[in-house]
Amino acid sequence: MAWAFNREAWEIGAHWKRVPTHVDVLVTHGPPLGVLDRLEDDSASVGCPLLRERVKVVRPRVHVFGHLHVGHGWLEEDGTCFVNAALCDERNELAFTPIVVDVEAR
Repeated sequence: MAWAFNREAWEIGAHWKRVPTHVDVLVTHGPPLGVLDRLEDDSASVGCPLLRERVKVVRPRVHVFGHLHVGHGWLEEDGTCFVNAALCDERNELAFTPIVVDVEAR
């Protein structure tokens, strides 16, 4: 798809490799593959598979993203709290309430 923030796999993979392995909170524009990343018609997952791989290595406590508005919400998986923080619907109208995540110091 020709969306903003899209990159070829080799380009975006180079960015994800730069994410340090000791990150508590990771903020990206888009979601990893399979995590709150479906389109309005609930079709196949459209998140980034290379980001998903990196998140499995980094294991942040919280991963916050948006981009896919209808995926708004949160879920916890393998010790990471994933938050799709998009507040607008596909028409860019305010549709969702903010999600608050408390991250206590280690």
